[in-house]
Amino acid sequence: PHHALKWEDDDAEKTERASSGAGGFAQLSPEEEEAERVKAEELRKQRALIQLGNEGRRFLQ
Repeated sequence: PHHALKWEDDDAEKTERASSGAGGFAQLSPEEEEAERVKAEELRKQRALIQLGNEGRRFLQ
């Protein structure tokens, strides 16, 4: 399960970098930036849950 967390972190980092360094995001208002961050966080949680579910199913088989 450790590699799953690594993948989550890499993904999160890419999202962070994309939103802070892309320049396309430079003109976003703080509110919009926050909304993007929240969206990214929700996606991360969903993926973590799915990953957890997959691990659990594999464990139970």
